[in-house]
Amino acid sequence: MRTVKDPEERRAEIVEAARELFQQKGIAGTRINDITEKVGVALGLFYYYFKSKEDIVQTVFEELLEHLDAVADAVAGDEDLDFYRKIVCMMDLYMDNAWQLQALEDGEQRQFYQKAEDHLLRYCLDVMKQGVEQKIVRIAYSEEMAMVLFYGIKEFSREKPLEREELLTLVEQGLNLACGSLRD
Repeated sequence: MRTVKDPEERRAEIVEAARELFQQKGIAGTRINDITEKVGVALGLFYYYFKSKEDIVQTVFEELLEHLDAVADAVAGDEDLDFYRKIVCMMDLYMDNAWQLQALEDGEQRQFYQKAEDHLLRYCLDVMKQGVEQKIVRIAYSEEMAMVLFYGIKEFSREKPLEREELLTLVEQGLNLACGSLRD
């Protein structure tokens, strides 16, 4: 029996299924049929919402960018979070979305990757500025160090994915923070 759903709800299901399959199988390894089978809809319904596979790939990554911006903006602007929690939240945001960012960097959607990277770096620099103003970060060239950490961690994680504890330690050492200061 066919289940009729609100068009926006159905579209969201298709996008979520695509996101999950892209993570599991990669973008190149995911077929449109895989997406429709996962949702349990006919192929024609996919094409009602999306012109092509590239169209849904673009949609997934536009939504990723919106999500990254919303979370990073909320974290950076949250007056109740101290500097340490903000740094941890930014690292968690990156780690939770690293596979998507790397898929963007290596794929045809590079413009979304560059945009996402620029946005995340801007938020990290804003948080770093707060740490300097609060006299928590006491290193010369703090903005440059934030960039070294940001790009260094990104490049290093391409070769060897970092565990959360390793990442926290690297950031503590790079910012000359007390050992364990970024732990929950």
